[in-house]
Amino acid sequence: MTAEESTSGATYVRSTVLTALVVDDEAIAREGLGQILAALQGIEVLPGARNGRDAIRAIRTRHPDVVFLDVEMPDLSGIDVVHKLQSELSASELPIFVFVTAYSTYAIEAFNLEASDYLVKPFTDARIARCIDRVRRLREHVQAEELSNAVLSLARSDFPALRAPALPSKAYLQRILVPHGARTIVVAVHAIDWIGADSDYIVIHSQGKAHLLRGTLGALEQELDPNCFVRAHRSIVVNADQIVELRRDRNGSAAMILRDGTRLPVGRRRYDEMRIHLASHTVPGVGFGR
Repeated sequence: MTAEESTSGATYVRSTVLTALVVDDEAIAREGLGQILAALQGIEVLPGARNGRDAIRAIRTRHPDVVFLDVEMPDLSGIDVVHKLQSELSASELPIFVFVTAYSTYAIEAFNLEASDYLVKPFTDARIARCIDRVRRLREHVQAEELSNAVLSLARSDFPALRAPALPSKAYLQRILVPHGARTIVVAVHAIDWIGADSDYIVIHSQGKAHLLRGTLGALEQELDPNCFVRAHRSIVVNADQIVELRRDRNGSAAMILRDGTRLPVGRRRYDEMRIHLASHTVPGVGFGR
């Protein structure tokens, strides 16, 4: 099954095969990662790029699904490449980014840019396979969301007077049960400060404690009241009542401060959504200023 998408007037087809671009200034690193990816089923490895400028040109013309991007390169760093593309392309035109580096120093900045994954050299074939699984899940989620939005938009334009029948309100989670050895810890949802994703697990932060639970953040988010919990980042859902401050730095990165002083990153494309969400749930005349 394929879906057609348009970019700057040009139409291209996105298939079930993942197209991958490897960007690294070292030929051995490009070829090594390319060989690992090519050995995986359903991966088409595009000709690699040796620097940031080549990467930008390749992304604009080849439209890869996922880009494995070295952080430290001589002309433009991987971080610079993403910044530039985010300023020029819409969210639907951007590929999924995976940062690759020999250092963990840039991890926070990478996730501030909503990178899908962060690979620290040396990595194993199994680690790459897990990364690709994560990319596939993310891509499927984005495609499903885009299709749903397109269908709703079409329905509204064709049948403006159509109103869906009232549905019973959904019963959202009130408590979460966390297995802990021979015990089961009961976490009241209203007492949750924030929830983070960690590989195949989620970490629930509540009243100064962290509870590890197997599952995905997306699945849990569907069971939480959207009036109370808001997605702040690809890997973070936060209790809106715990947010006391939103910040945007001069470089465009954003963060939020919780009641207990915790500072968490806010995705660039989610910052305005969070402001709107918070403003719509405040007393009239009181809210976040511009």
